[in-house]
Amino acid sequence: MVKRISKLLLITLILLTCLGISFSHAYTSSYTEPNLLVRKGTYGTGVKWVQDMLNHNGYNLSVDGIFGTKTYNAVINFQSSRGLGVDGIVGPQTRNALKNYANATSLPTFSRTSLSLLGIIKNCKAYYASNNFIYSTASGVKTIPADKSKSYNGNYYVDCSAFTSWTLYEYALINGNIPMQNYFKTQKSSATFASIGANGGNDFLKVVDAKTSSKNVDLAKAQPGDILVTPGHVEFFYSYTSTGTNTANIRVYNCGSNSSVKVSGLTISGTKNISDITYILRVK
Repeated sequence: MVKRISKLLLITLILLTCLGISFSHAYTSSYTEPNLLVRKGTYGTGVKWVQDMLNHNGYNLSVDGIFGTKTYNAVINFQSSRGLGVDGIVGPQTRNALKNYANATSLPTFSRTSLSLLGIIKNCKAYYASNNFIYSTASGVKTIPADKSKSYNGNYYVDCSAFTSWTLYEYALINGNIPMQNYFKTQKSSATFASIGANGGNDFLKVVDAKTSSKNVDLAKAQPGDILVTPGHVEFFYSYTSTGTNTANIRVYNCGSNSSVKVSGLTISGTKNISDITYILRVK
């Protein structure tokens, strides 16, 4: 009987593994968990526990035991992303959430102190550049969030739509928009973004302008952080300079080639002809 049960357990574990389900232990901090409220202006081991747990939820803080502005902003962002009461004070609910989510979401560690889309775009772009990501269009080698993109040969991979999807995932995460976060937790292809434009937008993106048979998109309507959609490509718009009736130098944040992945900031878009742009999308 015991052997039969053991065999069934083994078969169950194998099936769960094949389905991609695994069992893991939440991270336990080496610092003592506080049993009192921890807030801005306090200091000590309890603050170090909070900072350490935040870092294991994807933040990047110095574990110095001082609850300053950076720690406060990180707590605010974390509470917002988890649907908690947003007060910047670490009490029982926030402590439990920190423990429940630590190491559970495999979030990459980088600055999450910006609520603005443009700030998040910059942080995500810099993360790719500083962590040696490689451009690839191969299907199945890129997932969201970014640190799950390690696929084979010890390399991390990204392309334009993976970058755009992950950035929008991070924006939703930081701002507590759970439906948007769930939508962008898997990569949306450039064709999906084009389809969103063709359908007049969706719950998360709206169409600022669209190319028609009689006119091109109007780049003057675009603002930093908008998404430019061209056949087979998406990128975040920043600014442009007109160079002719239908041509422009467009500054963007993108990951459309190895050279653009390696640049943490703005790059010049490969799109020179405005007629190539089919949609300008904006986060609602």
